[in-house]
Amino acid sequence: MRLGINLSYRDEAGAPLDARGITARAKMIEDAGFDAIWQPDSLVPEVQPRPDPMVWLAIAAAATTRVTLGTAVYIVPFRNPLELAQRVMSLQLVSNARFAFGVGAGSNDVSLALGGIPFEERFTRLHQIAGTVRALTHGEQVADAYLNPWPETAGGPPVMLGAWGSEISLKRAVRDYDGWICSAARTSLKVIRDAISRYRDLGGTRAMVGTCPVDLTAPYQPVDEDAPFTLRCPPEAAAERIQQLVDLGFDDLGLQKVDSTSKRWEADTNADQLAEIRALLPY
Repeated sequence: MRLGINLSYRDEAGAPLDARGITARAKMIEDAGFDAIWQPDSLVPEVQPRPDPMVWLAIAAAATTRVTLGTAVYIVPFRNPLELAQRVMSLQLVSNARFAFGVGAGSNDVSLALGGIPFEERFTRLHQIAGTVRALTHGEQVADAYLNPWPETAGGPPVMLGAWGSEISLKRAVRDYDGWICSAARTSLKVIRDAISRYRDLGGTRAMVGTCPVDLTAPYQPVDEDAPFTLRCPPEAAAERIQQLVDLGFDDLGLQKVDSTSKRWEADTNADQLAEIRALLPY
């Protein structure tokens, strides 16, 4: 299993990170031995500002050489497909083809409505836009649009579908995408176990658990198989939970550093904390 983690949005004092802060943390993540940096996307109203994950990843690309730089997941229905394809192509170029494009439909009806997207049309929009982006980054012409990709970005990044375990989504992930991402923050171990079994039976290849909260200072509580899956527990218990995902056959795990005293998703981290988290999964 490949282990990834998010870049924080704020420093320990709560101040927003600048480019220097982002690059310092990206380098710490790579130096700690992580395989990937996975950034979430959020446009939920009345929540603390969340930056565009592609901006964070483009800055991280300058400070790293090895780690995958991925979105888990990017909310697609709001975006213009031509502009998005250009941005995807550009990030693929500046990262030396280390970008992985995890995409999702979004689940907040208010933010979708503000973007002019009827809630019931979000998946239709997702698949249409993701398909257009894939075609354009592969050098295909879509209607009158053609981006003439650089040879270095030929084929575009892998595009992975972020979705829960519905049969329709799993079939889509197998047929039209390069992998499937489920969200631990919203999915129970029971659902995760069932969904990956069905995904593999359908012929699915790459499978990832994303947005998995990790806080090794949290007190121990037994796993509730009907509650969202987390690593909010002491290190020994966290290592056992990761092993459960390994045994289920997942290829990637994307962690989200959180603070046990709050629900903040942008908790900062330091080199010692990163080393402790990385040690949960043997190389």
